Amino acid sequence: MPGKQTGTLTLETPASEISYGSTIRISFTTENVDLPATYVRCYQNGKLVYASGGWPPQAEFTLSSQGYTGGEAEGHASLEVADPDRRGKTKVLDEVNFQVNAAS
Repeated sequence: MPGKQTGTLTLETPASEISYGSTIRISFTTENVDLPATYVRCYQNGKLVYASGGWPPQAEFTLSSQGYTGGEAEGHASLEVADPDRRGKTKVLDEVNFQVNAAS
């Protein structure tokens, strides 16, 4: 029987350098995970304005999109893996929240 799937996600970019349009960098480690995925999502007033990631896992994300055109946002990075108990769903191994500042 394989061991428990575990993982750790780290936001490598200093908080003072995270702003709209900037590129953030994340790193991760896993144990007993074959296909990890990384995701970054940003929200303004509870509305999803930026979403990127998946498999293969990315390490860098540029915080802008057609739906995210500027301003502060709440950021969320996650390390996920397919959940064998819930077909088509993922389970979160680790997650980090961060603040996205308005561009200066």
